[in-house]
Amino acid sequence: MTQQEIKQAISGISQLLGSNPQMMRQQLGMLKALIPNLDEAAVNRIIEKTKEPGFNPRQFETELQAIVAAIKSAEAI
Repeated sequence: MTQQEIKQAISGISQLLGSNPQMMRQQLGMLKALIPNLDEAAVNRIIEKTKEPGFNPRQFETELQAIVAAIKSAEAI
């Protein structure tokens, strides 16, 4: 996959979740079950940034680092 194809896929997923709040809550619930200390606000910020035209994945580096830290913490339990 090229970088452009990845960005298009991420945008498509983001738009789908954004247009269906129930699906978004369901997906967040599943993530929280796997990663109890997940920062939902970080996930929501990533979703919002991916809705911007021409978004740059580097825009949400901070949010991704927080999610990775939560995953590592959950794995250590």
